[in-house]
Order: sequence, then C-alpha cells, then structure tokens
Amino acid sequence: MMDAFPQYWHWLLAGTCLVVAELFRQHLLLLWPGLAALAVGLAMMVFPSLPWPFQLLLFVLVGIAGFRERDRVRRARWFADGEEPGQYAAIGEAGTVIRVPGRGHRGRVEFVTPVQGREQWLFHCEQPVTKGDRVYIREIGSRELEVVKI
Repeated sequence: MMDAFPQYWHWLLAGTCLVVAELFRQHLLLLWPGLAALAVGLAMMVFPSLPWPFQLLLFVLVGIAGFRERDRVRRARWFADGEEPGQYAAIGEAGTVIRVPGRGHRGRVEFVTPVQGREQWLFHCEQPVTKGDRVYIREIGSRELEVVKI
C-alpha cells in the first residue's frame, strides 16, 4: 500500500511545475515556492524517511527565505547610490503594454517590479505601440506614465 504522505517525486514535480509556470508569468512569485518544493524533494532523496511535518517546515522556511531575499535585492536596487525609491528611481524601468491606447482611453502597461507600489499603470506614448511591446518610463505623473517604445 502506498503511503498517504508526499514522496520525493511529488515535491520535485510540484517544484518543476511552479518554476515552469514562473517562466511564463515572470513576476518572481511562483519561483520561490517552486525552488522550495525542489529543495524539499532533494532533501527527501537524501533523507527518504523525513517526516511530513519536517517536509512542510522546510518548504515554508525555504520559501520565506526566498521571498525575503527578493525583497532585499529590490530594496538594495532602490537605494543604490543613495537614491530613495521616489519619483525618479523608476525612470528607465521597462514594462509590457497590456492594453493599447485608443480613442478616449489611455494604454495600460505592466511592470514585473511594482512602480511606486503598482504593477499596472495608465500610460501615454508618442510612438504607436501594440499589445506586448516593451516600453521604458520617461516620466511619472500622479496617475499615468509617459513612456517611450523600446
């Protein structure tokens, strides 16, 4: 009879699925749980009798460590050269057009790293853009961005 608790291959499969899903999403949210699951799977290969509460504990600790590292890297990037994460820190950030500007409405752009706490912004661009185009921030307004096409 098969054990009702996760085996090493369960963790490896779950971790691989999460990492592959992150390749399509690219927001670094699925990467850390995926890497944590892969770490638990590898630990299970080395220690096959690892009890499931310890498996879950290892998964949570590695996942939290990954998220903390991501936040530490973001803060270090924001405060590089003594600059605070203000209006000018995001100038030059690249985003992806998810809605093309049209008559009566602005376009919408999405960023992997939130700009002033938001992942999506309305934008204005002098050049014609299509959905999926990459754009850079030229100027940040209170409610919309001025961008240029890459």
